[in-house]
Amino acid sequence: MTYVEEAFLLLSHADNYLRYAETNRRAGIYGPAVSMAYYAAFYAAQAVVAYHREGPKTHKGVRNLFRRLAVVESDFPGDVSRVVGDLAERRLKADYDHETMDSWTDADASDAIRRSRTFVEEVNAWFGRHHPAESL
Repeated sequence: MTYVEEAFLLLSHADNYLRYAETNRRAGIYGPAVSMAYYAAFYAAQAVVAYHREGPKTHKGVRNLFRRLAVVESDFPGDVSRVVGDLAERRLKADYDHETMDSWTDADASDAIRRSRTFVEEVNAWFGRHHPAESL
């Protein structure tokens, strides 16, 4: 698989996870919806990193490298870039914090999905600006 194919496969995963998040939200399964919203944003960030032929080993490594490649060294909006880190914190609580894991609401899930969708859309726009011949 080429780095371009890998990047676009990851963008496809991002779109899929947005759908999974929305399906869970509609079913009233809010914590997993928040978690899946994070993964949608994470896969989109990972697509940019993969496109640059980089392969960090951790989620934090992907987020940090994304910030350097897309924000610091490019024109990705800094305010939107923070979404993936914010959602990472929510995902950890949704997946592992036993005191809060059942307290997520429809509003929490909707907000996470909305923010993730904005991030994924901005990543797609970034690819369109910087690599139009290879954009979806």
